[in-house]
Amino acid sequence: MVGSKVIKCDLVCKENLSECVWQTGGDKEEAKATIEATSSVISVSYLKPGFLVRSKVTKLYENGVEITFLGGLTATCFVDHLPNDIDTYKIGQRLNARLITTDPLSKKTTASMLPKLVDWQPQLALPEELSVGSSVETGKVLKVVYGGSYLVQLPNAAHVGFLHKTHSIAKEPEEVKEGEKVEKEELAEGQVLTSMKIKEFNYFDQLAILTLKEDIVGAQAVDYSMLKIGDAVRANVVKVNHDQGIVTLALNEFIKGTLHLEQMGGDTKFKLIPSKF
Repeated sequence: MVGSKVIKCDLVCKENLSECVWQTGGDKEEAKATIEATSSVISVSYLKPGFLVRSKVTKLYENGVEITFLGGLTATCFVDHLPNDIDTYKIGQRLNARLITTDPLSKKTTASMLPKLVDWQPQLALPEELSVGSSVETGKVLKVVYGGSYLVQLPNAAHVGFLHKTHSIAKEPEEVKEGEKVEKEELAEGQVLTSMKIKEFNYFDQLAILTLKEDIVGAQAVDYSMLKIGDAVRANVVKVNHDQGIVTLALNEFIKGTLHLEQMGGDTKFKLIPSKF
């Protein structure tokens, strides 16, 4: 591989075994010519969040920098993902960056240079207290972020959680009349919160995603992987399909299932409602 440059690498499988890696060889001029001739095969569609790239700063903005990598692909690194003040970055500066979002349709990619993401390693198992579905008895609001959401200090001082504004109230208000405004109670920095649950985990930012919603906090499971055959659960009926004899049930906003009417048991009698013409 001396004098070569890998320009495409895919997961090896039976279908693509013969073309899983494309490379250019020979001297630098030959390699450069080959890369330019085959540049059309390098596109944002090959990129995945989590890729670590060696990049060069090409543009400076008020809210971030633009970087280029892999012979012409670009990404934006916004100011909240820069470890240093934006004034310290120079055009032509070479840096390592971690891709965090890719959109093949718009051909836009974003990256991060934060050390915790650049040095990030895949974590196969989380501490038990951070596992999805774990209850959090208490937490303290650290600060307000992202337009009304919150960072919350968890009981273990080493971990911080994220509480989205849509999950910062325990119970949705009763039906609101048209034109009536509902004042949402804001949380304050330093406020102590109780009865929360971890509904998911953000591996990139190492944040536990929290909720205060009663129906999720009190639920037995917050995703399908937590359910197993034989579990007894409480659910709400959200839809009845008399034609197919199926009831749609919801344990919470994340988990829904179907129940055939003949499986409801007991002496429940069902009356067929004739179709309206």
